[in-house]
Amino acid sequence: MSRAVQPDSRQQPVRLSVAEGYSRWAKFYDTKWNTLIAAEELYSLPILDNLEGETALDVGAGTGRFSLKLARNGWNVTALDSNSEMLSIAKRAAGDEGLTIQFIHSPIEGGLSTPSTSFDLVVCALTLCHIPDLRGSINEFHRALAPGGHLLISDVHPDFISAGFPTQFVEDEVTYHLPNEPHTRDNYLQAVSDTGLDISKVLDIPGKETPGGFINPFMRENFGDVNFALIVLARKE
Repeated sequence: MSRAVQPDSRQQPVRLSVAEGYSRWAKFYDTKWNTLIAAEELYSLPILDNLEGETALDVGAGTGRFSLKLARNGWNVTALDSNSEMLSIAKRAAGDEGLTIQFIHSPIEGGLSTPSTSFDLVVCALTLCHIPDLRGSINEFHRALAPGGHLLISDVHPDFISAGFPTQFVEDEVTYHLPNEPHTRDNYLQAVSDTGLDISKVLDIPGKETPGGFINPFMRENFGDVNFALIVLARKE
């Protein structure tokens, strides 16, 4: 999600499909204007730093912000994404840093092209809000996890979408909207619990937690108490 902007009734947003949107967004996705990432990383990055293991699967890896971090910390990382433009940026960044990451260009829905019980960590960041079959995807995460492994999910909080802010970005003063699925907070938690995973942490991150400079005054004043991001950490017994 890009920099939040004050609504402008003179300009209607342009609606794109998920694939079209991320292909267009890829070249500047990793910018200082990404309000949601700024809020989410305050909590998700310390969680990652405290997890132990050897093998990690990053589902919806995008431009590789988690894959790169995990690889720098010594994890053996597999990064999977359905968008070739986003994944190409992650590949370039890994090459520039000399990091070894296995990249898989593959759909996320309909089953992951990865072996079962092979990963100590599965990460899925800011992705499930675009996936209709929430339960099916989380079942796949459970399948991929080794016993004792952890699942870390982050996403656009349903409260934020309900407040009228779909996944969006701004380019050349044009706002683009991407479709979001109508998942609720309870849907996420129930889908995780139903797989048998043990939920250890649930974080609802309000907009006022966003660091200064990443959110404009209008959004902070009017939506600071609305939850921007949802984080769920669970473990497979």
